[in-house]
Amino acid sequence: MLWDLNNAMIGASTGSACASEDLEGNTVMLAIGADNELAHTGMRLSLSRFTTEEEADYVIKTFTEGVARLRGISSSYAKVQPTEGGEVRECELHHH
Repeated sequence: MLWDLNNAMIGASTGSACASEDLEGNTVMLAIGADNELAHTGMRLSLSRFTTEEEADYVIKTFTEGVARLRGISSSYAKVQPTEGGEVRECELHHH
């Protein structure tokens, strides 16, 4: 995903700005109870008062396309289908 974003000239990273060289899991995710493996999957995108709506839309579009690309090349991924109440009804494994 970072490759997709950076290739599209979108600055993104996996760590906080103050710990960009640190290989530890995302401290915010760890603080809210995520396990160490999940804490390594977090990404950071920064906005400012100068970020335009068009730029935000571009990031959303690029991110969505990146997810589709990664799912397309993944040997497997879980497709979770929540019920109306939000609970997970089934988890179907897709192989490509």
